Amino acid sequence: MAIVPLVFFASSAEAYGAQARSVLEVDRSPPCVIDMSPGPRIPGAVESDWVDEVADVQILEDGRIAAVGFSVADGFLLMAPDDGAEWVGRSGDGPGEYRYIRWVRSRGDRLHVFDALSRRRTVLDANLDVVLTNPLSVNLAGDAAIFGDSAYVVNGPVPTPENIGHALHLFDASGAVVRSFDELPGGYGTPDSGIAIYRRLAVARDGGLWSAYRGEYRIDLWDPQTGTKRRTLVRPAEWFPAHAEPGSNDPERPALPTILDISEDAQGRLWVLLSIASDRWAEGFEATPEGAHPELDEYLHVDFDISYDTMVEVIDPARGRLLATTTVPQNLHVFRGGRAVSSSEGEFGLPTVQLWQLGLTSADTQGDNECM
Repeated sequence: MAIVPLVFFASSAEAYGAQARSVLEVDRSPPCVIDMSPGPRIPGAVESDWVDEVADVQILEDGRIAAVGFSVADGFLLMAPDDGAEWVGRSGDGPGEYRYIRWVRSRGDRLHVFDALSRRRTVLDANLDVVLTNPLSVNLAGDAAIFGDSAYVVNGPVPTPENIGHALHLFDASGAVVRSFDELPGGYGTPDSGIAIYRRLAVARDGGLWSAYRGEYRIDLWDPQTGTKRRTLVRPAEWFPAHAEPGSNDPERPALPTILDISEDAQGRLWVLLSIASDRWAEGFEATPEGAHPELDEYLHVDFDISYDTMVEVIDPARGRLLATTTVPQNLHVFRGGRAVSSSEGEFGLPTVQLWQLGLTSADTQGDNECM
């Protein structure tokens, strides 16, 4: 039987009953199948002529979807399957005003808006009224995880002597750093650091914090209150070598995989979303026209949707098993509550968001369904 190893390192035997160090093997033909069915398709239509690509997407508790653009980010688009879309925010420094929104993150009925230029967090209630704001003494990098209105973790550098050199920082409601953890041996800004500083984050059911590297298939489980690493999950795979710079602007050299997002579901399973080069990688390029700016590369990457696919994998951390894996052409963004979203450019260049429902079923229809 073909097998592929999942490697776990644990700081104590308490984490899922793991030993101090163990190598676990799983069937290369996973026991479960990922079901992916399309839900509502929501076109973005707003009075302001927002023509932009979607940079960040968040599914709220009530099913509405918040979408942030790459360049027009002094507000965000809030879309609902039955109520159309509305623009939230405006340019400025007052309550409900933004300079450059990097992320929107939901927790319960609250929406947390992280502004990279104003270096400020704004918390909105279900009616989109401002509940509180606080400064952020961190340069936003890969992600943020919300543990409540009074505790949240942000990935990025905090430029103070006691905090610099750590990837993750626990903040209180006032914006003060409670604790910095996940020390970076190479530090920030070194020639080889690349995307090694970036993390994708997910709150665990027991209050822990999952933290995934982007350029390495490695996911840490932290206790954010103490800054203690409880476990490290590594999935060695030849198709995903550890790397610092995954991008490529060469049709003959496909980009390396990256981890896009992670999420823990109600059963404690860990869903991993990865971006991988598609079999049609080279079709997304065009030769740079003659007379173009001399600093441009020989080729222009004009169609990322053709060049990239999305891989979805599901892991059972308790048993160290890879439960399911699949690759889809959709450009998926995030996982939330068994759902994912993809975005595309709709009519007149406005963003259109597709909601997807994800689930697991047993690959063995005759045996026990261990995927429940």
